[in-house]
Amino acid sequence: MQLSQNHVVRVAAASRISTSLTTKRIHVSSSRSLTPSVFRNRFVKLSSTNLHAIPYAKPVRKHVQLIAASSAAAGVSGQPTPDEAHASPAFQRTRFLAFAIMVTGYASYYLTRNSLNYVTPVMMQDKALALTYTQIGGLTSILPVCYGASKFASGVLGARTSPTVLLAGGLIATALVNVAFGFGHAYLWFCVCWGANGLLQGLGAPACARFLTAWFAGKERGTFWGFWTASNNVGGFLAPLLAGTAARHYGWRWGMYAPGIVGIAVGLLILLIMKDSPESIGYPPIEPKKTHATGAQDKPSIMESLTQECLKNPFTWLFAISYFFVYIVRTGVTAWFIHFLIKGKGLDAAAAAVRVSGLELGGLAGSLSAGMG
Repeated sequence: MQLSQNHVVRVAAASRISTSLTTKRIHVSSSRSLTPSVFRNRFVKLSSTNLHAIPYAKPVRKHVQLIAASSAAAGVSGQPTPDEAHASPAFQRTRFLAFAIMVTGYASYYLTRNSLNYVTPVMMQDKALALTYTQIGGLTSILPVCYGASKFASGVLGARTSPTVLLAGGLIATALVNVAFGFGHAYLWFCVCWGANGLLQGLGAPACARFLTAWFAGKERGTFWGFWTASNNVGGFLAPLLAGTAARHYGWRWGMYAPGIVGIAVGLLILLIMKDSPESIGYPPIEPKKTHATGAQDKPSIMESLTQECLKNPFTWLFAISYFFVYIVRTGVTAWFIHFLIKGKGLDAAAAAVRVSGLELGGLAGSLSAGMG
């Protein structure tokens, strides 16, 4: 007997619902075995039935999808929730280590940024250079101008670049500029190098801000932001000790080489240890990401970010104006107070550098207090 595939399917359907067919009901006795001849007779009886009159349901794909979704949900039910993952010792250890290397990295930016301030007194004693105070003033003024221009552009760059690569790359680059400065002999070379240093210095802060946003929730971000700002004071405190002492004992060139070497070493450590975000190492995000109604992540254009979050934000302007006056005092003290101590008080370069570093100790206490406030 030749049966089509559809016919066989209907036979199977009929066997499942045979209890509802009163005219073709088949009773199987539990006390009698099912022999081949009996099975053949029952199959023939079923095949003679008008199978087209028997309804049967085709499998619905939606049911299969629901079963698959249920299975998938059951498969991941053992996974920890985001809060549990963030509270795990492994996550906390990873976050603390990444935060510590970020603070160390940004403190190293201050070693390469302020190194010249504590080297210029020894440079002026080099008769071959024949530098004047006017030239020193012009040289030290180049960096803040380039640094300000760099921060305006690097803020936009930092929103679209890996914070690890940005922080480490900028630090290594500015460290190499310090080393290159130490090989120079001409005033023009010094100006070019120090201008390039200013442009590269702006890469540090946006990378750190991006890191803090990715790793710390809003309720704790202010505390760790305050701790991060302490890196300014740590770097500012160490810069005169490292650069000033090296310049005093080994010559002004080593006053530039030493911060550069430290900066390169710390930059490599950042690349090895620091992580961009929890998601980059398999953890859930620290906070849910903003989405549009369609579910796509909210990612404004560069001009929208610049206009809405910067130029039209009154708090940004207020912060910038207050920072402007703070840096007038800070730059004046760090750049010129050491010359006053050497020329007016008769101290040597190393002793003057140690005294200038005391400025940063007060700043360190203020930063830590702000972070815990």
